[in-house]
Amino acid sequence: MERLSLIIILFLIISGCATSDKVEGPKDPAVLFKEAEEKLKKGSYEEARESFKGVMERDAEKSLSPIAQIRTADSFYDEGKFNDAIDEYKKFLTLYPHNKYAGYVQYQIGMSHFKQIEGVDRGHEHIKGAIRELESFLRNYPRSTFVEEAKEKLRRCRDMAAGFELYVGNFYYKKGSYNAAVSRFEDLIKKYPQSSYVPEALYNLGLSYVELGNIEKAKEFLNILTKQFPNYKHKRDADKILSRLNEKR
Repeated sequence: MERLSLIIILFLIISGCATSDKVEGPKDPAVLFKEAEEKLKKGSYEEARESFKGVMERDAEKSLSPIAQIRTADSFYDEGKFNDAIDEYKKFLTLYPHNKYAGYVQYQIGMSHFKQIEGVDRGHEHIKGAIRELESFLRNYPRSTFVEEAKEKLRRCRDMAAGFELYVGNFYYKKGSYNAAVSRFEDLIKKYPQSSYVPEALYNLGLSYVELGNIEKAKEFLNILTKQFPNYKHKRDADKILSRLNEKR
């Protein structure tokens, strides 16, 4: 589970507080923290947040405040209120930029964007947000236990970003705005060379350049397509177009 290590740490902290020799009053931060965790487990998110807020207000030693802030953000994440979660995670990084859980928090910001992606043609801002935040996470926390998960999520986000470029390029192509289509298809290939959408972008580039009357460019991209992607679904069509273009020499 993505937060298993953190939950274990929280359990140890709570257990340590519970077994302390200190006499705990009703407003003791450790007691409030334990109550907040119990409310969170029950799905009582708002009540849990109120208790975490009480922890941060009463925690004079600031020993529990950082994790109370994280768990406030986690409560929004678990509730599906991802924009609120992002705000609270960012607040943590502002307050505790060098805290040992900062890597986890940065990862969760990326995941909060990722969870809001609805598809290639919807939620593009969150695709960009997830890419930005996950790249930041991998750059700043290369030894985190979440690295492999982040790499996989980032790969998927980049592929969806490429899909969005293809979607917009196809829109322009169908409108007859071939120069605008070419710009999108070429950007896709340059920015996301490993994407699964590259073959289709190459094919559509060839078609766009045919429409623009640039035969040499059309042949260039269709030749790349047929050589590098021999199993592409429209390869036979590409071969036929190339044959016609070569006959015009």
